[in-house]
Amino acid sequence: SYQEYYPLITASVIVGITPSALYYIVDKGRIPMYVVEGTRRIKHEDLVEYMEKVRSNAEGKDNISQMLPGPAYDRTANL
Repeated sequence: SYQEYYPLITASVIVGITPSALYYIVDKGRIPMYVVEGTRRIKHEDLVEYMEKVRSNAEGKDNISQMLPGPAYDRTANL
């Protein structure tokens, strides 16, 4: 369902790639060495860890800011 993939869509906005690409990368375990977010580069290990947090935080929640882990991502609360 759409709700099931909503955290992935949210996260894809953060890391700057399409939701389908991010879903494929995470779901199939094919993580690129770097994903570019503006000028900031995210190591693939960090992306994996972040996506796991998004997935676990998303359960039973419908507010984007509740899904996103950590204060570093607060800027996305208004998406």
